[in-house]
Amino acid sequence: MRRGKNNKQKQVNDIVSVVKLSVLLLIGIILCENFIKSDSRIIWVPEVYYTLICLFIPLMVSVLIYLIWIFSTKNRFNKRYVDIINKIEIAIFIIVFSIIIFICGVNESQYKFLYLFIIITTTIQYGMKQGIIVSCISSLIILAMDLFMEPSLIVNTYFENDLILAGVFILTAWPLGFYVKIEAEHIKKLEELINIDGLTELYNHRYFCESLAEKVKNGDRNNRPVSMIFIDIDYFKQYNDTHGHQKGDYVLRKMGEIIKSNIGEEDIAARYGGEEFAIILSDTNEEEAMHTAENLRKKIECTHFDGEESQPKGKVTVSIGVSVYPDKARNDIELIKSADDALYRAKFFNKNRVEAYTSILDEIKKI
Repeated sequence: MRRGKNNKQKQVNDIVSVVKLSVLLLIGIILCENFIKSDSRIIWVPEVYYTLICLFIPLMVSVLIYLIWIFSTKNRFNKRYVDIINKIEIAIFIIVFSIIIFICGVNESQYKFLYLFIIITTTIQYGMKQGIIVSCISSLIILAMDLFMEPSLIVNTYFENDLILAGVFILTAWPLGFYVKIEAEHIKKLEELINIDGLTELYNHRYFCESLAEKVKNGDRNNRPVSMIFIDIDYFKQYNDTHGHQKGDYVLRKMGEIIKSNIGEEDIAARYGGEEFAIILSDTNEEEAMHTAENLRKKIECTHFDGEESQPKGKVTVSIGVSVYPDKARNDIELIKSADDALYRAKFFNKNRVEAYTSILDEIKKI
């Protein structure tokens, strides 16, 4: 689902980029129409020839640079820098459109509609809020031009007409922004249905594996550790056999609530399968992960579960395994395996305990 969402966003950005490129070419046509008059019978007179050179060479260079930028360089930046760059890009387009309008008659210009292109593309890419901001800025610019060019008129017809145009700008961004918002909410609900485990309301196994691979890549890129916690409910089959599957589901739901309320907002908790749970801790070393795991173990041990008296130790408890990338694993697959091995060791040593992964080869090397 995440891959599909990213592909869709990329397609939208590509379409919007093509629209912006088309607008740049349209600006070239507008400039030609404004500077190359219709009464120029001989097309190759020096004045027209130099005008063509002065207009088209900078324009084509700009289009080429922008084309290279949007389809290659731009996607390599960090998201935070991309947001800043996008705002600069929007500002540049507004400035360019304002210059074109100023050159082509200011308040009398017929090209004030150019702002619609940046309003629509901004709203589609960044939502209603950004679209309305751009539409308001565009409206203020054209209304300011009207007042600046005709300050002494009692009835400024240009201003009155452009008030309607300003309303069109805002009414274009508003419903289009609502549509984008509704679509985003719909996609979010679909993601929840696909990514969330219906019983525990934690993430499911598929989403967990995708997130782990992404977190490991980010950790490798930023040289930061990624820790993983595996949790397994002790003697859960015995509890299920004694009290039935409905009570077993009750334990799983309650376990999900405890895990969710005792991890950070950036951490990812999932139902890995059956009675197993898994947690990804970004930018967390082994010591911090062990501390989190031990707190979870104690919290679960101290929580009352209906019918827990029938359990071997009179309590519902968990065994926990911890591993960390890159200290104990070379990739996400090894991280899962090492955490699972640590969990197996915790269950082997009388359960209700936390164990960190240790490799026998590593221990031999230390000796």
